[in-house]
Amino acid sequence: GSAEASKSGERPAVVFSRLVTVRPGDVLDIRTRFDLTIHNSKDNAPFTGTSIFLTRRRTATFGDRAMTVVARAGQNCVTTCSFTRLGAIRSPVGGRLYVNVTVVVKDAAQAEETRAARTRRVRERAARAAPKIQLVVALLLVPSVLLMVAAALVASLAR
Repeated sequence: GSAEASKSGERPAVVFSRLVTVRPGDVLDIRTRFDLTIHNSKDNAPFTGTSIFLTRRRTATFGDRAMTVVARAGQNCVTTCSFTRLGAIRSPVGGRLYVNVTVVVKDAAQAEETRAARTRRVRERAARAAPKIQLVVALLLVPSVLLMVAAALVASLAR
C-alpha cells in the first residue's frame, strides 16, 4: 500500500498495518519490502527511518511500552529507496494486536531540531534527578560515615 506523511513531515506515516490475534509468547515473523519515493524535499538526501512494532491500535507512533519494537533502521534517501525489513516479534500479551510498519522522512533541519529537543529533554531529566541524588547522599551516606566514625571512637575508648 501507499501512505503519505503530513505536510510538516514531523509525523511518521503507517506504510503497513495488519490486525493479528496472538497468545502471550507467540512469535511473529515479519518480512516487508516497499519502495519509497520522496517529493518536494528541501534536503537533497533526507534521512528516512523505518520501524516495525506491535501495538494495540493502528498508529504510526510507538507509545505502548508493553509492546515490542522489532526493527529500527534508517538511511539517507535521494529520491527513491527500496526497503526490506525482516524481524521476529515475541508478543508480550495476548489478544488482537496490530503489526505496524512505519516510515518517517526528516530533512536535515528537522533531524537537527529533533536531536536538539532530545538533548534538551535529557538535560531536564538530569536536572530533576540531581536533587534526588543529593537527598540520597545526605540521608544514607552521611549517617553511615558518622556511624563508622562513632564505631572507631568506641573501639579506641574500649582499649
